[in-house]
Amino acid sequence: MEVNVNFSGGLELLFKNKKNYRVALPSENGKWTIKSLIAHLKDNLLQER
Repeated sequence: MEVNVNFSGGLELLFKNKKNYRVALPSENGKWTIKSLIAHLKDNLLQER
C-alpha cells in the first residue's frame, strides 16, 4: 500500500526539510493503523536535527 504523508508546522525539519513523502508500506505487517504508520515513519524517515 502507498500513502502520501505531508508535514508542516516545522515537523518537516525532522524529515530532511521535505514536506511531502510518498511512502510504500509493506503488506506483510498486516493491518496498518495510525500508530503503526507513525512508528514506521520514525524508524525509516526521521532524521536528527
